[in-house]
This record gives sequence, structure tokens and C-alpha cells, in this order.
Amino acid sequence: MKKTTIFLLFTLLCSFVAKADLSQKALNMRSQIKSYLSTEGYSPSIDSDGDIAFTYDGGKFYVHFQDYKGKVAVSIVKYLKNDTDLSHSNIDKLCWSIDSDYMLVKVYPNTSYSQIKIEAEALYDNASQFKQFFVTNIVIVDLVTDELIERVNNM
Repeated sequence: MKKTTIFLLFTLLCSFVAKADLSQKALNMRSQIKSYLSTEGYSPSIDSDGDIAFTYDGGKFYVHFQDYKGKVAVSIVKYLKNDTDLSHSNIDKLCWSIDSDYMLVKVYPNTSYSQIKIEAEALYDNASQFKQFFVTNIVIVDLVTDELIERVNNM
């Protein structure tokens, strides 16, 4: 119960921080990254949260931005719909096990447990750094998504 309460408070705090206005540096990076994704043929768009939404290899992804001490935290995010009958406790255990096995990503359910968020995040000074690691981060998120699906199917 204590872990669940801490997790929910952390999720709530993150959602408040995510709604904060972005710095000019983050806005410039978002514009440059959106332009890069457009040039690469991913047809990006800015969603209602200010994230860049795009499709890669048939999957829907998002690029999320957050200011962090003069740098910009940029996340590649994918949401997995939870259409299982697993209990919230089992979903939490799966997410925690994936987190500990794949430390490059964060994996957690939303507050209603209807979706699981898979996120690879890094701090960048500029959009060129993001471009260098874009495909790698997509592959990591897809790999972890596949592993999560496999673990759900084995339960």
C-alpha cells in the first residue's frame, strides 16, 4: 500500500511538472526535432499536451519535453493499452520487474491502469544530440514493449 501511495504521488507530481511552460530552449528544440521527424517522413504533429506525436514502423510514439536545470529532458514515449484482466498489483509487479531488468527505461501504468507508459529519457543540450540517439531510443522502447507483452502473456 505504501509503495502504491508513493507511486501515485510521484505520478501526480510528474503530471504537474509536465504541464509547466517550456523554456525557449525547449521550445526551440521541439521545433527542430519536429522538423527533423518531418524531414525523415514520420508526419509529426503537436498534440494537446505539447508533445510531438508521430508514427514509427506502424506504432504511435510521442516525444515529450521537460526543462531540467538548463538542459532539456527529452523522452521517447509509447503507450501500451492494458486490455488484460490482471490485477493492479500484478501490473505493478510487471512494471517494476521490467524497470529493474531494463534500467534505460521507465515503465509504469497510468492512474486508472488502462495504459502502460514505456519511456526512454535523456538530457540534451541541443536537437542534434537527440537526432544521434533517436533510432536507438525507439529500438529500446520497442524492445521493452515486446518484453512486457511477452511477460503479460506468460502470466
